[in-house]
Amino acid sequence: MDNFSDAVVKNPIVGQKSKNRQLRKWHTKNLERLPGLKFMRTLWVCDVSGGPFKFVGTKPGATPLGLEEAHRELRISPAEFDEVAAELGRTLDHFKVPKLEKAESWQPSPRTNTPAGCRCRRLTPAHGTDSRLRAYISQSVHNVL
Repeated sequence: MDNFSDAVVKNPIVGQKSKNRQLRKWHTKNLERLPGLKFMRTLWVCDVSGGPFKFVGTKPGATPLGLEEAHRELRISPAEFDEVAAELGRTLDHFKVPKLEKAESWQPSPRTNTPAGCRCRRLTPAHGTDSRLRAYISQSVHNVL
C-alpha cells in the first residue's frame, strides 16, 4: 500500500496535478492524512482478499466494504477510477505478482451510480481468491502493524 498510495499521489491523472479539483486538493493539502489512509487501504485490501484483518469504514457505504460515502466528495469520474485501478495493477507488477494471481484475484465489477453522480467501478475479489496472494497481503499487513 505504500508503493500504491505514493504512486497515486504522483499520478498526473488522479494525483497532485489532476484536473479533478477535489483529487488535486486532497493530494496536495491533506498529505498529513496519508499514513492513516495507507493503513485503512491495507485493511480494506486484506478484507476483500479474504482476511484475516477486517476493514470498518469511517463513512460506511451501502455494503460493509463499500467506499461510496468515503469517495463521494472526490467526484471520481470513470476514467479516474480506471486510472487508480491501473495504478494498483502497476503496483502488483512492481512486486512481481504473477499475471495468473492478478487475474484470479482482482476483477473490475460493473460500474455503479453513486448519489454524487459519479459512475465508479469497484475492484472486487474474484471467486476463490488465490491463497498465495492472500498470504502475501496478510504478511504485508503484519509488517504494517
